[in-house]
Amino acid sequence: MKNIEGLEAGFRVLRKSLMNCDTLELDRLIFDDHTGFGLNGTIGSKTDILDNFIPGLTAITEYSVKGETYEVHGDIGIITGQGRISGSYQGHEFHHRVLFTDIFKYDGNLWKYHRAQVTEIKAEYQGGESL
Repeated sequence: MKNIEGLEAGFRVLRKSLMNCDTLELDRLIFDDHTGFGLNGTIGSKTDILDNFIPGLTAITEYSVKGETYEVHGDIGIITGQGRISGSYQGHEFHHRVLFTDIFKYDGNLWKYHRAQVTEIKAEYQGGESL
């Protein structure tokens, strides 16, 4: 659905696919020209996501979000909020609290992941309830 409810559903499916390291579903849900700006300032692509979310390489134990806002402007959907993600990558544990902006684009009756920006919260967040 090309509305906020459809965008929310698309975001839930994307998060579930990341948690499950479901690369087939991620391939379907992410635009080929996806660009994301990560925690350490690196630029990531769809290929980077697919290469890193392989079962056995990455294990996500928590992926929660709070305070999300959803906007739909034509074929563009914007989601902002706070997130917490924990797990392991190549056997090394990680725990991050973040502020995020995800941009989806409606394509063929599907909200697809198009752009992303994540900023790690180092100090206690002062903008409302924290995760």
